[in-house]
Order: sequence, then C-alpha cells, then structure tokens
Amino acid sequence: MEASNYYRIKAVSQVGTVSYSNIAKLTTNNSPLTTIYPNPLVGKILNVSLSNVVAGKYVVSIYNVLGEKVSEQSINHSGGSATHTLTINKTLAAGTYSVVIRELGSSQLVYQTSLAVQK
Repeated sequence: MEASNYYRIKAVSQVGTVSYSNIAKLTTNNSPLTTIYPNPLVGKILNVSLSNVVAGKYVVSIYNVLGEKVSEQSINHSGGSATHTLTINKTLAAGTYSVVIRELGSSQLVYQTSLAVQK
C-alpha cells in the first residue's frame, strides 16, 4: 500500500506575520510483499519471505498441474518481515506447481505464484 503525506512549514515572525513554505509530498511504499525461494526448487526446503505482512496464521498450499493439493503447511507469522522455512515432506516430481498462500481464518488470498521443481 502506498501512502502519501503532505508537509509545509508555518513560520511566525516576531511581529506576528505568518508565512508558509511550499507543500512537500512524501510518498512511502508499505505494500505487503511475499516471495518464495529457491525457485526452481531443488530438494525439499522452500523459504517463504513475508515483508510488511500483518500478523496472523497463513496456509501455504502447493498444487500440481491437475489442481491436486500435494502439500499444505501453516505459518504463524508474528507480523512485519520474516522468512519462514518449510520442509516439503512429499517428494515432488519435476515440473511446474502452483503455490497459494491464504490467510487461515478468512481464506483470503495473500499470494499466488508458480514454482518449478527440478531433480
């Protein structure tokens, strides 16, 4: 989420005359950012990096090309930025998978991407 703040300086002279500076705009980008790595995945360790994401419980699901869920794990994120390491217990065949991250309570989609698996 991008946020903009506007500032100006009010100056009051010793005789009481008031003047204002030009308005300055400050824009910050606090958008939630989610990434997974390594991609392509080699082995069973997948890292999920959450930046500027609110605290909560999240579910990371991996689907094959047929839409079948092949792995699912939950993350308890304390808020802000952190990297969570997941161990994929099932051996995934080489190919392309879909990774979906949802908020546990509302099932709201947080992130979706493709994951390549190499042997």
